[in-house]
Amino acid sequence: MFGWTPPHGVGPLTPVSENSEVPDSPLPYLDTTTSRRNFPEKNDDIEEEDEVIPPSAVPFTALFACADGFDWILIAVGSLAAVVHGASLAVYLHLFGKIIHLLSFHSNADELFNHFSQHALYIVYIGLAVFAAGWIEVWCWILTAERQTAVIRTKYVQVILNQNMSFFDAYGHNGDIVSQVLTDVQVIHCVLGEKVGNYVHNIATFLGGLVIAFVNCWQIALVALATGPIIVAAGALSDIYLHKFAESLQDAYVDAARVAEEALSNIRTLYAFTNEALAKYSYASSLHDTLKYGIIISLVQGLGLGFTYGLGMCSCALQLWVGGFLVTNGKSSGAEIVTAVFAMILSGLGMNQAWANLYSFEQGRIAAYRLYGVTRHSASAAASDGNTLVSVQGKIEFRNVYFSYPSCPVDPILSGFYLTVPAKKTVALVGRSGSGKSSLIPLLERHYDPTLGEVLLDGVNTKSLKLEWFRRQIGLVTQEPALTCLSITDNIAYGRPNITFKQIEEAAKIAHVHAFINSLENGYETQVGKVGLELTDEQKIKISVARAVLLNPSIILLDEVTSKLDLEAEKSVQEVLRIIMLGRSTIMIARKLSLVKYVDLIAVMEGGQCVEMGTHDELISAHGLYSEILRCEEVVKLPVKLPSGNHNVMELKAENDSGNKTALAMEKVDSLEMRSTADHKDPQLKDKYKSKHQTSPSLGRLVKLNLPEWLYAVLGSLGASIFGSFRPILAYVVGLIVTAYYRVDGSHNIKFDVNKWCLIISCMAIVILVATVLQHFYFGIMGEKMTERVRRMMFSAMLQRDVGWFDKDENGSDNLLMNLANDATYVCAAFSNRLSILVQDFCAAFAAIIIGFSLEWRLALVALATIPFLTVSAAAQRTWLSGFSRGIEELHKQASLVLEDVVRNISTVMAYCAGNEASRLYSLYLKKVYRRAFLHGMSIGFVFGFSRFLLFACNAVLLWYTAVSVRNGYIDLPTALREYIVFSFATFSLVEPFGLAVKFHKKRKNLVRVFDIIDHVPKIGLDESSALKPVTACGTIEFKNVNFCYPTSPEIMVLRDFSVKVDGGHTVGVVGVSGSGKSTLLSLILRFYDPVSGQILLDGKDLKHFNLRWLRNQLGFVQQEPVIFSTTIRENIIYARRHASETEIRDAARIANAHHFISSLPQGYDTRVGPDGVDLTPGQKLRIAIARVVLKNAPILLLDEADSTIEHESRRVVQEALDTLLIGGKTTILVARRASMMRRVDKILVVNGGQIVEQGTHDSLAAIKDGVYAKLTQPHFVKGLRPHFLGSRR
Repeated sequence: MFGWTPPHGVGPLTPVSENSEVPDSPLPYLDTTTSRRNFPEKNDDIEEEDEVIPPSAVPFTALFACADGFDWILIAVGSLAAVVHGASLAVYLHLFGKIIHLLSFHSNADELFNHFSQHALYIVYIGLAVFAAGWIEVWCWILTAERQTAVIRTKYVQVILNQNMSFFDAYGHNGDIVSQVLTDVQVIHCVLGEKVGNYVHNIATFLGGLVIAFVNCWQIALVALATGPIIVAAGALSDIYLHKFAESLQDAYVDAARVAEEALSNIRTLYAFTNEALAKYSYASSLHDTLKYGIIISLVQGLGLGFTYGLGMCSCALQLWVGGFLVTNGKSSGAEIVTAVFAMILSGLGMNQAWANLYSFEQGRIAAYRLYGVTRHSASAAASDGNTLVSVQGKIEFRNVYFSYPSCPVDPILSGFYLTVPAKKTVALVGRSGSGKSSLIPLLERHYDPTLGEVLLDGVNTKSLKLEWFRRQIGLVTQEPALTCLSITDNIAYGRPNITFKQIEEAAKIAHVHAFINSLENGYETQVGKVGLELTDEQKIKISVARAVLLNPSIILLDEVTSKLDLEAEKSVQEVLRIIMLGRSTIMIARKLSLVKYVDLIAVMEGGQCVEMGTHDELISAHGLYSEILRCEEVVKLPVKLPSGNHNVMELKAENDSGNKTALAMEKVDSLEMRSTADHKDPQLKDKYKSKHQTSPSLGRLVKLNLPEWLYAVLGSLGASIFGSFRPILAYVVGLIVTAYYRVDGSHNIKFDVNKWCLIISCMAIVILVATVLQHFYFGIMGEKMTERVRRMMFSAMLQRDVGWFDKDENGSDNLLMNLANDATYVCAAFSNRLSILVQDFCAAFAAIIIGFSLEWRLALVALATIPFLTVSAAAQRTWLSGFSRGIEELHKQASLVLEDVVRNISTVMAYCAGNEASRLYSLYLKKVYRRAFLHGMSIGFVFGFSRFLLFACNAVLLWYTAVSVRNGYIDLPTALREYIVFSFATFSLVEPFGLAVKFHKKRKNLVRVFDIIDHVPKIGLDESSALKPVTACGTIEFKNVNFCYPTSPEIMVLRDFSVKVDGGHTVGVVGVSGSGKSTLLSLILRFYDPVSGQILLDGKDLKHFNLRWLRNQLGFVQQEPVIFSTTIRENIIYARRHASETEIRDAARIANAHHFISSLPQGYDTRVGPDGVDLTPGQKLRIAIARVVLKNAPILLLDEADSTIEHESRRVVQEALDTLLIGGKTTILVARRASMMRRVDKILVVNGGQIVEQGTHDSLAAIKDGVYAKLTQPHFVKGLRPHFLGSRR
């Protein structure tokens, strides 16, 4: 009656979908990303539906498997409190019946006032009981949920720490399994902490209402039960159609997402062919079906709710009409009739809300099944088993070792490997990528055991040694040091809990990191890792070295330690390493051979075997594989990593430029440095930077966004206003029927009045049906159109972003698709859905106030005075229903970081035997969380219980003042009770608009990302009216002193003082090893990026002065991996020129040697190629891409390693197509490795380390025997070479 949500035209309406956010649902552990391959094909839908298998789940009782005796006490007490809380409304209804029965009281006003006051006091008592019950209910369920999930978390950590490395090979090392498992734990926590108690509470309400109804008038209860199935059937029928259309809507969303994903993931091709308008049109067209099905769903939802509400009102009218017969025949009183009617409504509400919890139970059972599946993994061999050696000399032997990783048993890593590391000597392992050198460290650490052969320490097989003791003899330092989210002290002492601070300081001094740590504000107590100070690679490695020194190990393992450091940091770390290697057996894996010249022995690996071994001089004189790799390294010069801060970049710009150019370069570098600092060095600065540039959209902005749908808003508001105003009118009519039951002027008049008002209620049901359809249908159209418009605006804005924006991890195609899918619904939920409810509740409140003031203005003022208190109560109830446990989710995040660190750095945890320490730290965090949860549960329970008390207290005040008004003669008793009923019904409507303001404010914060995308102004404009648009381009391209680094990797200079001129009509080939910067040249010509300094000229004018669309139309671009869209072959070819004729299409295909194979297909040019052109071979894809460029007929061609991935049988026909392109008299820049391609170009540019080191024809460069080009064209020269530093998408 008040404070809850009555059905059937009485309760508040949630149009379309009030909670439009995507629900937080647990994800499968190993499938957490959305990719284009996840989108099902249309023709597979039916087959997939037939193969759907319901997920496995544990029995419901298994959710309580971790409960102990105290937990069962909490569960029992919490359940008892939930029963009291749930039954309180039924008790109130019984008391409400007695209040109504005072209409039969004909004594004096004072005695009547005493009865009213006594009943008001009883309501207060019920409120106090609810206060206590609500407090205890919430507190007990929060506590038991926290206790039980803490046991689950602890068990899970213990299982994780007892697994071998094969387990993590299967589940992943990146911490995703942790976040997903903890999500499942949170689902179980939600079930145990909220849903079970809520279910008990609502079942008590259901049973209590049922009992009260049968006790007061069993005939009315039977009538309600008889009509109930009809109402349920109406809802069920609408649900069937809603489900059907929801599936169609989901399919339409999948199609739209496929279109968007194809554009966003191939953004470079889209930009190169200036097809932004085509992509926008395709996406807008794909959204038409989503709009259509969304509107249909709104109509079905309106009809379903309209019939449900209408039939509910008819059922209510029928019950009241039957009640008239019972009253006139003396079989029941009016109070009993009304109490039974309201009790059945309450009972139905309780059942409905209890039923809603069953889905959560199912999700909890599924989550528990997944979670228990992980915890059932058997532990690895105990670390305490085995022998120890009295003393360790440090001699290491690998004898005939065969090994392959358990996750890939068919790929051999080591094949008959032999190696001896003499005691206290240093052996460096070198070899090409994939030779197997890095696999020796996990074998030596016993993360894995060899398939065949032995690994010996001082002649003893390591399998027979005690694992924990053995690992403590080894100090491990890797290229990616594992620092946990702890203090520097704890990181250095990781796995050694009994170490003194003095020992930690000594280790830090040896590692040359003591001075740096002391310079920090908190010194050794400074927090590092995700939640603390972000250190440089050099600082991380030195702390890792201090950790290894603290062990005082007999063996040191160095795994490419300096591979990510700049030259200055590399020298500093090398000095530290030389100190710790003295007197210890050391195995060093090095990528740069210049670092291993002075070690005792060098072992050269190839194909999983040691093929050479000796000192540096011995291996050089042998002219074997080592000598060959060394010559490769001396020739190849890769981009240099700059020291942190980018100061060298500024110096570089100052040297290369002068005057305004220098100032411009300095300005750009300053901004680069600021962005780098904000992104990588200071998380707080990053947040501050973001908040500065992102503001919440105003309400006026949202209104303006909805203006095109103003007519739908008006019609929807008409339906909402009718629906809302009918709620207090219905309450008033019910009040009239109640007073009619107590008329004393004859049964005929009673029947007449009851029949009249029941007929009016039935007519109101028809009006409600129409109003509900109007409200949902037109607000649904408004919301769907707004959602579709926002999606189009977001997608359009995304296609105006610079390519560098897409390089960022947070702007990957998967994340952007998620934004398109969800963020637009936030806008709809923030405005159109809220507007519907606001209009509905405003009209309900307005009608109630009008009725109240027309009956007795003083009583209406008292009712309005209770609104602030009721607002607090409604907000607290909403918080409880939406999930009070969310308040402590943040408390678990810090604890989860410990577990994430364990999984992400599991090899380090195992190497330092730090499992017990990690488990101890996690347990400490859980204890801290439990203490916070204890206080949190107490406070939440108190607030919730008190808010429920306010409901009853306000109602008691209203009842008391009703009695005062009757006693003072302000109003007669029947009228007073009618007004009391109206305001009791209208309570929620009076309060809801105030709650919407808070909800809207919270929702508006989620809209920042939407309008940040929409309002972005691109740095590189596509259609600047003032930019140059020459009639044609001659094709002369010149780079002048260009310096460039990718925005996502500002510390790596890809091009350094790069200068070259390509004359118009000439063909230039660019060669170099991977990462040397050759592909970057094409990206700069296409203006995907602008240089940090220097100029790129086209026909003597800076590229920046040209209109960008015009510029890209002059460029024909073929990527290393040609992009083929999932349409027809014809559509792929005309992607370059939409209005090409059939003859032009076929001529282009003939030039590309593609016409023959296309014509041989059954559908010819109309053949669909599938997602990413999956139905075509790489050679066919490339020929279609070449045909696309031929059709474009651009004066400048950019070919990026276009033939490097083609199958052998297609290479000849592709070569012929490329030869045809090269003789066309166009300016061509060709990036390739194959010498056969280089013979056809006018000039070859050899790029090394971001600079041109050689240039000339093929013959002239090949004649330079020791030149870079000559070595690059040697067979297997670059096999296995990897760049030291890789920027983004070079």
